[in-house]
Amino acid sequence: MMNCLKISDLQLHKHTVGLWFWYDSYTFQAGFGVLSENCSKRVAAKAVLTIRFGQKSPKTAKDFRMDKLLTLSFGLVAAAALAQNPTPVGYDAQENLNTAGMAGNMTVMRGFDNRYEGMRGSPYLLPYWCNADVQLASGKTQPDVPVKLDVYSDWLVMRRQRGDSAVVDPAQVKGFVLKDATAGRDRTFVKTAVKTDNGAVRNEFMEVIHEGKTALLVRYDRRILKANYQGGYNADRRYDELLPEESHYLRKPDGTLAKLKLNRKAVLEHLGDTPELRKIIEDLKLDLRKEADVARLLEKSYEL
Repeated sequence: MMNCLKISDLQLHKHTVGLWFWYDSYTFQAGFGVLSENCSKRVAAKAVLTIRFGQKSPKTAKDFRMDKLLTLSFGLVAAAALAQNPTPVGYDAQENLNTAGMAGNMTVMRGFDNRYEGMRGSPYLLPYWCNADVQLASGKTQPDVPVKLDVYSDWLVMRRQRGDSAVVDPAQVKGFVLKDATAGRDRTFVKTAVKTDNGAVRNEFMEVIHEGKTALLVRYDRRILKANYQGGYNADRRYDELLPEESHYLRKPDGTLAKLKLNRKAVLEHLGDTPELRKIIEDLKLDLRKEADVARLLEKSYEL
């Protein structure tokens, strides 16, 4: 029968690592075992150094004779459990510091970095609830529904009467008219098939800036700017941040979409660089870096 003697404990997060000796008349083992949070039982996996002696029961140091086996086995379950533990915080972190401060302590401590400040920014187009007339795929319209548009996930979130919120099934929504009282105007959004940079096609909500034979649409999005505070030459930015992005598109008379940069050269390339269009731009002093002026140019182009 193996006898067991625990020498010391080291608290690491929610586990206790104990230094143990197991021994009988012929075997001496030294190693560590991982205990559960309440220290009620030892996990089967452990790292052990085993030394087996001869058949004679050792009584003095001279009788110690290593006869057959010297093995070093590492319990992968225990190692994985420790490796996956999150950064120690609160009481566990303080215990690490207390243990490190003990006189003569040679224990290796787990390091941790608590500088990360989380995520900043919002995934929503607007931070407040707005009533909207939601146009369903069935052809019906649900009026005055409080909604928010999550442009990061492209979800329409609805506030229900009992006060909680729910994501509207995208397959059931054709579009909606957002009644933005703060901006003092209504904003129309339609679901549009968009080809992404990797070639996939996604149905996304886009705002209609101008509707006509050629429509001007804008797609809102968010991109994540990752924290940068580790390593050399870092920016000491300790948080991730959602940054707004938008892309403009022309929906042509045949229904196809063309991505558009808001500048004079790109607009004329899509509409046709004709003397008539140039004259409209000059006469109206249009700045084609602005959505409203591109919309005016589109409207005037129908008269040509």
